[in-house]
Amino acid sequence: YDALLAKFAGRLVLRTADATLPEQRAGDLASTVATYLSEVKKLADQKRETAETQAALLRDGAYRLAADPTKTSAPPTALDHVPHIEFAALEDAVERLQHSAKIYDDMLAAKGPTLSPDQIQRLQALMLTIDETLTNDVGLPGRSWYKHLLYAPGRFTGYGAKTLPGVREAIEEQRWADADRYAKLTADALNAYSARLDQAVSVLNPAG
Repeated sequence: YDALLAKFAGRLVLRTADATLPEQRAGDLASTVATYLSEVKKLADQKRETAETQAALLRDGAYRLAADPTKTSAPPTALDHVPHIEFAALEDAVERLQHSAKIYDDMLAAKGPTLSPDQIQRLQALMLTIDETLTNDVGLPGRSWYKHLLYAPGRFTGYGAKTLPGVREAIEEQRWADADRYAKLTADALNAYSARLDQAVSVLNPAG
């Protein structure tokens, strides 16, 4: 496995280094990020439903009624109320990314083979550092050295990755203010990525 992985990584680097046109397929990223957004929204909804269900059971005395009278027990500690996270900006950013990505991919397929050397150079310069738009100098809570807002090792998962980590971990750890904050920061990063794609489209199709 290690040898195969090394061969794969090496060939990927060589292919990318020797490519005339950028290798990124923006539509793949856009669809993947849309999936990540659906996941974190579902996570927030599940936590809210769990808290509301438990609150109803506590209110109705269900735990007391179900308790074994021969054993000492107490109802569980009430879960925190889960507010509605401000996902609107992030939803808009994902929608914009999907739109910009489709135009870029279509334009690259149509115009790529006919680009002049100057256009290729300008296009490569834009796409070479496009992933840097997905970082933020603020970093992630508790580990400011992790700047990427789409992927990062989890705080408690070793090298296991978290997607949309600023938002996802805030929901998991019930840091609701951070969830709202990082939803906005992540939206800003995705909008910056989309803006870079729009610049690339202008290079691909100067006439508009």
